[in-house]
Amino acid sequence: MRHASIQTTMNIYGKARTDSKRQAHSKVVEMVLNSSKNDQTDDHKKPVAAIGS
Repeated sequence: MRHASIQTTMNIYGKARTDSKRQAHSKVVEMVLNSSKNDQTDDHKKPVAAIGS
């Protein structure tokens, strides 16, 4: 964006995010984080491949 200050960039583009977009983004982040936690929890259930197979 090449603004001299990050504050200028944030003032211009930061306002473009509406409340509904913020809420949608938060939901997506929450789903991804929960999915990641579930994957880590399920790791102990996955069979381990034998070496050399």
